[in-house]
Amino acid sequence: MNDERNALADIFTGHTVSFGAFPKRLMRGHAQEIASRILAVGYRKPQQITTELELDDVPVGTVIRTAGTDDEDPRVAVKTAKWPDESEWIAADLSEYPLSSDELDDFPATVLHLGGGE
Repeated sequence: MNDERNALADIFTGHTVSFGAFPKRLMRGHAQEIASRILAVGYRKPQQITTELELDDVPVGTVIRTAGTDDEDPRVAVKTAKWPDESEWIAADLSEYPLSSDELDDFPATVLHLGGGE
């Protein structure tokens, strides 16, 4: 969690904030406190998937959004099944069913929701 907190604090450190008529630059300690509070309410940087192996490793119930290509729009899909050598996905618009991980190869894919298990 310290790495996440520090990454968020880096964003805030040195920015000017206004408290009425008195603008002040955020010091590192204040930026870390803000970052800690943001993480405490549940914010997490979205996970990026860059390989088919990573895609196969996410649990059933995971929802992803692919990057899309020049010829294809991004797709949102949910993982519905996982076997030792294959995974099954359903496109959110139900236009393609079932999909295998190798069909969702327009990486990077962003994890919108990490599933709870198999």
